[in-house]
Amino acid sequence: MSVHARPGQGSVKHIMAKQEYVTDSLETCEFTYEWTIKNFSQYKRGIIESSNFSSNFSDFNDVWILKIDPFKGFEERIEGFPIYCVSIQLKLQSFSSTSPLFTKCKISIHPDIVKDEEYEFDKFPKESEWINCISRPDLSKYSGKYLLNDELKISCTMTITKERKNNSPVMSTFIATPQLGADLKKLLLNEQSADVIIKVGQQSFRVIKGILAARSPVFAAMFNHEQFKENKNGEVVIEDIEEDACPTPWPT
Repeated sequence: MSVHARPGQGSVKHIMAKQEYVTDSLETCEFTYEWTIKNFSQYKRGIIESSNFSSNFSDFNDVWILKIDPFKGFEERIEGFPIYCVSIQLKLQSFSSTSPLFTKCKISIHPDIVKDEEYEFDKFPKESEWINCISRPDLSKYSGKYLLNDELKISCTMTITKERKNNSPVMSTFIATPQLGADLKKLLLNEQSADVIIKVGQQSFRVIKGILAARSPVFAAMFNHEQFKENKNGEVVIEDIEEDACPTPWPT
């Protein structure tokens, strides 16, 4: 299949471009790549490729592209005729780590059309599966909504996580009101609610996975992937932070 020249430049928006290291093994970043394809209706066949983009985070040295098939067929048919759709694929061009990249990807062409996917990229180049975004009949029917001025706008928000190599911890901050702190204390003292233990030196703290995952993409990535030892053991050991940096009124 032919590949079209890249139609215009995209832009990268860094949502969280700082290290948010909270364990001895993971680092995570989150960013958004936005791509506008002008004169989209002129593409009748072939693959459209975006420009290269990257998180520019830490030592990831990750390079990605998006690929669009404007007329990809799939199994569903109407009166014996195949239905074609606009499909998008994510491709990892290169990265410098020997550790896999665990990737959460949210792709949208409109607030009404959002696709959430998860992938593990353990080598490069490597491509994701094709993501069917919208059928061609619907795209034509609602072109004023999805193809305003004949422009297809793609937003790709990625959260990527890999095992950490160095020892440069940066803690996330959490600002709580006194009442919120009291309510959280009551919740955490309930052993039926607390489902994981944080260990810092000789201290141990009961915490709740859901709250940690909501506050930090590092914890979210850890608890969503069963292969990480912290998820298997129900314990997170923080080795590079002094005990005095983590005071708490509710140790285990």
